[in-house]
Amino acid sequence: FRLKPDERKVVEEIVRRLDGIPLAIELAAARTSVLSPQKLLKRLSKRFSLLQSRDQDLSDRQRTLSSAIEWSWSLLESWEQDALAQCSVFQGGFFLEDAEEVIDLTSCPDAPMVMDVITDLKDKSLLRSWELPELGDELRFGMYESIRDFATAKRLGLDNPQAIIDRHAEHMVDKGTQLADDLQGADSHHAMSVLVAELENLLAVADNCPDHRGVQAIL
Repeated sequence: FRLKPDERKVVEEIVRRLDGIPLAIELAAARTSVLSPQKLLKRLSKRFSLLQSRDQDLSDRQRTLSSAIEWSWSLLESWEQDALAQCSVFQGGFFLEDAEEVIDLTSCPDAPMVMDVITDLKDKSLLRSWELPELGDELRFGMYESIRDFATAKRLGLDNPQAIIDRHAEHMVDKGTQLADDLQGADSHHAMSVLVAELENLLAVADNCPDHRGVQAIL
């Protein structure tokens, strides 16, 4: 594969969409024998069927991106699996306090605190974090795109996936309502910064629960 000047931005976007995961990039690169970078990028919405290798010299978990993530998933404790699946309900990231309100680990009696589980998932590179300078470098957590797609499928396979959506909706609407009220106070700059950070979550609530009056009032 020879990179043409006008393809550089497309390739950069492919690498970004693949979260910089070496295996994913390697599997994607193998497809350039039949797909241009532009066509490869368009097909990333079906990444798990696209990113596969027929190389018999590779181990099973190295032949597909899905198998590699499944292998990592199999090494997690049951409460870590539950938490990771539930984290996929967030869009655009979340603060630790949000996770503590939305994630329910009561089905795992031996589970540690949500804070500890989030820490473990981050240490295992299944969650990422970044600082928000506008909020005093407060940490925000999120999921890599490939991990999110995988975890979303796991969430939909849980006993009551709607309950997770409902908890997320109620929490985000309560939070958004309070922030909207705070816009009129002395700490309006902080409230606006948090609202901007939570915009994707509020839009997700509007999509998942279109009849929820609270989110419509905020938006």
